Amino acid sequence: MLAQLIQEIVATFRDPRGFTKNVLLARDHSLRVSFNVGGLAVALNMLQVGLIMRVSNGDLVKQFEGVGGSATLEDGSSTTISFTFMDLVLIAGTAAVLQIILLSFGGAIIGRVMGGVGNLQQTAAAVTWHSLCTALLSIVVSAAEVLLGPNIGALIAIAAVIVGFWLLGNLIGAVHGFENTLYVVGGVIASILGAAVAAGLVLSIFRALFGA
Repeated sequence: MLAQLIQEIVATFRDPRGFTKNVLLARDHSLRVSFNVGGLAVALNMLQVGLIMRVSNGDLVKQFEGVGGSATLEDGSSTTISFTFMDLVLIAGTAAVLQIILLSFGGAIIGRVMGGVGNLQQTAAAVTWHSLCTALLSIVVSAAEVLLGPNIGALIAIAAVIVGFWLLGNLIGAVHGFENTLYVVGGVIASILGAAVAAGLVLSIFRALFGA
């Protein structure tokens, strides 16, 4: 089982479009299967963050002291809000879940608007598989940073981000029938920026209405 999973992930990086058409979309790509694959990817992300925090002996956790802002106590004094080890792990998991949901729905809707042929189930299958592949890639990058040092590790991390976008563009492109990978990557980046702007506007309106 594990050997087959590794073989499929390697095959994905070698020929993402071929793997998507011949393997990913040829088997069961229901939302239930995507949920399981996405859950595994989220678990790996949380595990990676937890291991990094443990390896750093708490140094990374200390960097987030006071990041949560401040709160006023009943006696009128104020205190800073800091993130704990479990807070950071849960934040990583929540971010991974939101990323999968955003890319799945955004990729399906925008892909169809732009003339694509893929549906939500197929797009979700591609996005969750991409999340699993990049989660494992991220673990490799983290190991490289520890073994090779932060400078070389940073370069590898940048390369991994580029590979991640390239892989996502090919997977979603194969689902929708788009041949231009850069076109798809541009659409993905625009969707992410648009969602970030929309979230910022909603948060601003919420603060204005409720004084948060």
